Formats: sequence, C-alpha cells, structure tokens
Amino acid sequence: IADEFFASVYPTISSGKSTKVIIVSCVTDDSFILTPKGIYEMSEFIDYEKPENPIIGYETKDYQVYGHNGVKDGNILVNSGFHNTKIISSPSSSIECSLRHPWFVCDNGKYDWKKTSELTGEEYIAIEYGHDVWDINDEFPQIDLKKYRNTVKPFTLEKINSSFAYLLGLFISEGSSIYRINSNNEKIFRGIAITCGDDISNVFDELGLNYSCKDNLHYIISSTVLCDILQELGFDLTKKAKEKEIPKRLFRMSRENIIYMIRGIMDGDGTSQKNRGTVAIGLSSKKLIYQIRSIFNNFGILSTYYSCTTPPTKRVKVSSVQYRIELNRTMSKKYYELIGFNLKRKQFNESYLNDQTTRDRCDIIPFSKDIIVSLKNSHPDDYKKIIKSKILVGNYKSNHHFSRKFLLKHKSFLKSLDNPVINQLLDFVTENIKWEPIKKIENSKNKVYDFSLRETGDKWCHSVLFNNILGSNTPKGMNHFY
Repeated sequence: IADEFFASVYPTISSGKSTKVIIVSCVTDDSFILTPKGIYEMSEFIDYEKPENPIIGYETKDYQVYGHNGVKDGNILVNSGFHNTKIISSPSSSIECSLRHPWFVCDNGKYDWKKTSELTGEEYIAIEYGHDVWDINDEFPQIDLKKYRNTVKPFTLEKINSSFAYLLGLFISEGSSIYRINSNNEKIFRGIAITCGDDISNVFDELGLNYSCKDNLHYIISSTVLCDILQELGFDLTKKAKEKEIPKRLFRMSRENIIYMIRGIMDGDGTSQKNRGTVAIGLSSKKLIYQIRSIFNNFGILSTYYSCTTPPTKRVKVSSVQYRIELNRTMSKKYYELIGFNLKRKQFNESYLNDQTTRDRCDIIPFSKDIIVSLKNSHPDDYKKIIKSKILVGNYKSNHHFSRKFLLKHKSFLKSLDNPVINQLLDFVTENIKWEPIKKIENSKNKVYDFSLRETGDKWCHSVLFNNILGSNTPKGMNHFY
C-alpha cells in the first residue's frame, strides 16, 4: 500500500514550491563490488559526466553483480550527489553509505532489512565471502619497441605469467621508480628499484631482466621499456608508499596470476609469525590494505582490520600511521593453502599451525539458540523432535547463540523438520556467510551512487554485496516512480 500511495502522490509532492521529497540510498564510489568477472570498484560502473540527481537514473552498459543467492543484472545507475553518510565497520569489512541504505541484519534475534539511519550498533551484519570468482585477462601490454633506441633492451611477453605477476606484487609492496628530471621539469622514468632483504634474483632471471644488487638489499632494474609497461598496466610511478594501490587492470588477471601478485606483496611486506604461523600485513596505504582485504575475501579468507600510530623516534622525526589486517589461525591456514608465500622461510611457518586446534568463538549464528528454543511455544511438535534428537542437551542454557560450526553439523536434521522459523534461519547458515557484530558507526559526508537491478520476485532480488556486506540497492527505475 505504501509503495502504491507514494507513487501516486509523488508528482504532486515533488512539484510543490515549498515541499520536496528526495530518497537517496547509495554507497561511495570506492566500494568493492563482486561480479562474475571478479572484483570491481563502484567507480568502474559510473558515468561521472551524468548529472548528480537522485531522482533520475541513467542507462549504462549491462552489468552483473553478486547479491544473496546469486548474480543479479541491470543497466541503470543513479548518481545521487553529496550527502550525509555513515561508515559502518565490522571486524572483517566496512562500508560508507547514505543514511537510507538498507542492510540485512540480525537485531536481537530478528533477521530483516534495516536502514543505516536506524542502526544502533548492537546489530550483526552478514559477510558473504569465498565466491572465488575471477577474470581471465592476462593480456600483456603492447609496446612499440621501435620508438626506443637500439641500445635499449626490449622486454615483452606473450601474456602476463606467474613470474611477472609476482614481480608486480614485489613492486607494489617494495618498489619505487628511478627517474631523471628533464629541461621541462618533467620526470623521465628510467627504471625501478625493489628493496628486499631476501634473495629474489630468480624472478629477474626467469623474466630475462638485467639487474644489479650490490648490497643484497636494493635490486635495480634499469629499463625504460619496463617503466612504460607498468604505466600501461595502470601504475602511477610518481606515487609514494602512502598512495600506493593495485591498478584496476590487475584485478582482471586470472586467478593464478592474482595469487602470484599477492605472493609478491606478502613476500615484501607480509609476515608469518614464528612459532605461531599466523599471517598479517601492515602498510602505510589504507587503499592498498582495503584492496588486499577484498581479494582475501574473494578467496574465502577473512581478516581483522585495524590501524595504529607509530610515535616519532630519533631517526624518524614524525609519527606515522600503519593500516593492518591480521588472520587468525583458521584463516592463516587457508592463506597458506590457497595463496602461500614464495619465500620458504615464511611458508615454513605453516607447520606451526598443524598441531593447533582452531576455534573461532566469535563465529556464531546470532540468537540461534533463542530462536530454536522459542519453538517450544510456537511449534511444540517440532520442538519435541529437536529435544528427542538431543542436540540441545547441555548446550542451550549458557548463552543466546549456537556456533556456525555446530549448526552446519546439524543443518540436515533441522532442515528435515521443514519448519518456517528454522528454514528462515538456516538460509544464513552456510560455509560462506559469517555474522559479525557492528564494531563502529561513524558520521561522514560523501558522494554516493547506486545500481538499479532488473530482478523482481523474492526478497533477495535487489540484494548486492558491497564490500562483501549484504545490502540492497533501492532505485527501481529511471524516474520518480523508482
């Protein structure tokens, strides 16, 4: 009734001289979106030349995005302009969005959509991860070698291979550019330097790149061609450590090359803790940390994010901020198995995880115990079957939640009851959905954007994973009737 009423009165309301109704429900353009071709940024869908108008959508090329229960498609976007936003953070993800943006949450045992403006911080949000979908674009940049002097050694490949992808990762984490300033005060890039205390000479040998390393630390590759190739791949060679990021083009590589790029990054700046085996990485670039976390999520590896400030020292006169993601023992083991390190000294630390039990006490299905126990009054016959199964024996009085592992173990039995209350709960008991408490909600302001999906029907037809958090797009058309 509300939808029909609003559609009928909107033209009158919106044309009033003293009254306007504008509904905005969008996310910022640096949000990560999962597609059948891997991870994209929201910015890659947007036509920035279109007007910022929350009432009017615009047609764009067809797109497909992941939501709950599969892929959704559309061809309409909405640029909603500058608005008040909130930044919602959980241990494994965060998102900045407009106040009206809906998220699927668990609020004191009730699983439903809730607007950002209504969140109190006491809710749990759904993190969907581990889809393991990637593109296959390993095309190597086409460089015209004729424009270089005869003394310049050519460097080209038929396609991006694992060795080159690994070199790209090393450059992202430990690399810098070498340049000279010409008469017009422009930087002319002549090569790259990679600072690494480990012996990484084999990667240059495999690629046939000449290098020099006189101190077992600084590897110098003098190659104008290589610099041009890096720029063709999207690298801004002027950027310093705080500004570094993975070029969008590299997210289009094949799964194998993504793995080797991450290995290069982690061999450079990642850690595997001695005597414990847990994996982490800390960087001065927040954007780069968020990108790495997004790639980890696609592999099914969740991480905990935080930032810390290093105070000034005698050698470094200013404070610095480091952004970190850390993997617990369960996720560290997945990292070793799915991605790993090229450096043997780091990969060796996986052995410390083999004899350790892995249990995540925070990996729960919120209020699942309360929901199942409530069947005693609402569905007494099903409750008797549950009692007879003994899955509640000694296991339901201490707190409100079952662990995800426990419910996965008993999911088949609970599903066989065909109880509507339990079935709704079991829809979110899967290997690739983790419920996480909201850790922080911050006020902000930003430009926001949204999709308009074609699907109609069930309650998930307009769901979208924004930074792996289950949300929903709101616009459903191109005019005031959306």
